[in-house]
Amino acid sequence: MLSALLIILAQRLPGHTGESPLTGFHFNDPVRTVPSVLLAATATLIFGASLGPEGPLIVVGSTAAALLMRRAEPNVLSMVMFLGGIAPKVILLPAFVALGAGYLTQIGWGAWSGIGTHGLNVPGLPDYPSVQPGDLFAGLVLAIVVSIGTCIAREIGERASLLSRRRPAAMIMLAAIITSAVAVSAVT
Repeated sequence: MLSALLIILAQRLPGHTGESPLTGFHFNDPVRTVPSVLLAATATLIFGASLGPEGPLIVVGSTAAALLMRRAEPNVLSMVMFLGGIAPKVILLPAFVALGAGYLTQIGWGAWSGIGTHGLNVPGLPDYPSVQPGDLFAGLVLAIVVSIGTCIAREIGERASLLSRRRPAAMIMLAAIITSAVAVSAVT
């Protein structure tokens, strides 16, 4: 509930916690939105509400770019803000690809046994010496199911966004109550 109250406070600050993430990237005056976005991010991350760190990182990155390039032409400024906002993701994508390739190189794939693994064991789990084609197929099926679930969640988000425009404080409190109920039921 404390998180919800801080988010309601953040929405009353200049910038109103920024634009909705449902409508994509926005580069209109990020300097004005930083205090409200950082307060909302702090409230959600510290008090356990659901928010990833990428949104606030994009706002901070675009704001830093806007401040550094404030005398640039508007089209140059927009490009620099875009690059400042997505730089963390551009850096992370090759890192994740490298991690996946390193994993397959170590444990192998199919008949190839790989170059070996470290002696890390989890008690109670069976050995998993190599990735089998069936495992990759199961991962593909799971990815499809998750993408369908994501589309459904986005539709729910769109509808909740329409409701929250009319009564933002009530929707934030309702989300806090639902999140709390789910957390309590998961623990008990």
